[in-house]
Amino acid sequence: MLVGSGVLLAFDDRYPHSISPLSGLLQSTSYIGGISGGSWLVMSNFINDFEPVHVLKDGGWNFNESLLHGVPNFDPNDIPQDNSEHQAKKPQRKQPGVFNSLWEFFSGDRIKNENKGNGSTITTWVSKLFKSNSKSLEDVYTTLKDYLTFYKELLIEVKDKKKAGFHTSFTDYWGRALARKIFKPTVRSPGITFTAATRILPSFIDYEQPFPIIGTIEKDPINPESSTNLDSHCFEITPFEFGSWESYLNAFIPLKYLGSSLKAGKATNLSSDGTFAYCVSGFDNVGFLTGTSSSLFNHIFVTVYKLLEKFQSETASAIESILKSLGLSTEWNCFKTPHFHPDYALFSPNPFFQYGPNTSISNSPDLYMVDGGDDGQNIPFHPFLNSARQIDIILAYDMTNEVSNFPNGTVLQRTSQRYQQTNNNQFSIPYFEVPNGATSDQCYKSIFPKVPTPEQILKHDLGKYPIFLGCDIVQDYETLNVVDTSLLRRNYLPPIIIYHANNNYGYPSNTSTFQLSYNKTEVDGMISNGFNLATNMNSTAFAVCLCCAMLKREFDRISLRVNPLWNNGFVVPKFCKKCYKAFCWRE
Repeated sequence: MLVGSGVLLAFDDRYPHSISPLSGLLQSTSYIGGISGGSWLVMSNFINDFEPVHVLKDGGWNFNESLLHGVPNFDPNDIPQDNSEHQAKKPQRKQPGVFNSLWEFFSGDRIKNENKGNGSTITTWVSKLFKSNSKSLEDVYTTLKDYLTFYKELLIEVKDKKKAGFHTSFTDYWGRALARKIFKPTVRSPGITFTAATRILPSFIDYEQPFPIIGTIEKDPINPESSTNLDSHCFEITPFEFGSWESYLNAFIPLKYLGSSLKAGKATNLSSDGTFAYCVSGFDNVGFLTGTSSSLFNHIFVTVYKLLEKFQSETASAIESILKSLGLSTEWNCFKTPHFHPDYALFSPNPFFQYGPNTSISNSPDLYMVDGGDDGQNIPFHPFLNSARQIDIILAYDMTNEVSNFPNGTVLQRTSQRYQQTNNNQFSIPYFEVPNGATSDQCYKSIFPKVPTPEQILKHDLGKYPIFLGCDIVQDYETLNVVDTSLLRRNYLPPIIIYHANNNYGYPSNTSTFQLSYNKTEVDGMISNGFNLATNMNSTAFAVCLCCAMLKREFDRISLRVNPLWNNGFVVPKFCKKCYKAFCWRE
């Protein structure tokens, strides 16, 4: 979120200290999208009424305290690998009661004694949980009281949803915690919904801010590893709708009716006298939807169970008993019932139940949603490859953590693989037809461009400067052998992609996904790094080249005669040709 904030700052003409030649680009942007941690920035930008980053960082956001009070920063990469020999010799665990489990869990001495030689992660993550660095007993009690107050308030804020008859999960509490950190106090109320905000935020009403889109993925909790980047069910959430454009659903529900009981698209809840059916509203809580896009709990608790395997019997049993009291147990994975899966964001009831094609989505009375990057596609390209949105350029910022917490372009490969399929039995992949005259024969192309492999990115240092993908409509897109032309996009040219990989542009921005707090120096450093990333170290030459990239598809429409206003005298500017030669990547 913080590096992305620097990107927005670089493009914002309201920043008084900006010397960026790209200042004002934010004000001309049509859409802004994000998933996982990126959704925090998108939703913060929306719900805080398009407040400038330089104002929010000093008066609206609160990253100095942990997002989850009492939970320290940790890196799951530090988890020791499983030891099969150790597993085989492990004794049968006792099952203590919940109260005894709580005592066992918060007993630091036992954890420390059992953890000797097992690596740093358990000591760092478990033994510090709900612990104070202060040596004063009074300070310990004060800190613990603050923690308990924090979680008590979260419980109170989510209670009304439960009282209304809806299933709740960790994501509900996560969403409330996020709201306290990235939303201004005036919009932190648990009653603030996405739908209501569209009617009261001046910047949205007056079309001043980019249209926000965040993403999430639907999964089967019984078989969560069954879907990959090739066939995952990607959903989008906008201020008006929830659903997916892709063929496994190809449907949306108005956001204000989320939470309504529907069957085949019709309301099933009847009035008390049975004369009419009705829908409900208020389910689209802004914090909950933000939390949904960044809901990593299904992975976090896998991590926890891996940690437990490194403990001796008593402490592991204690922690497992606590998790079971919270509704979490590997023993219950075979049950597809919401209250057995609180580690998912629960969209229950499912608004698409028995609607559309006979798929796992339409057959399930509930939807189980997870982090938008769960399938490895951590940049939300899908919403912006839809021809209806008429997008010419995508500015993509990769904040993944493949190598030393920096990206290596794997996200590009994942999305490229998805859009080059022609034989997927689960859903159909859209493609486009190259305009007449560009090739001698009729030619169908993938709507996602060819991309470098992670090996190429590392070998040629492509992650250290921006690259343009999809410059040439013919050469830079994979040719597909297709039979079904139902998803053919005619007179459509897919957007050019400007890919930036997170890198050290003056500050080490490769922080862990699980770093839950940042001090002022870190916040300023991360934002500054994002500013330099977006402007390529404030390069005036890059600024001009980016403008050439913005015009590239219009140049193509003219030269390929897709634009009816084309004329034979059109010539691409020489400087733009130099830009394309310098920044366009070609296989």
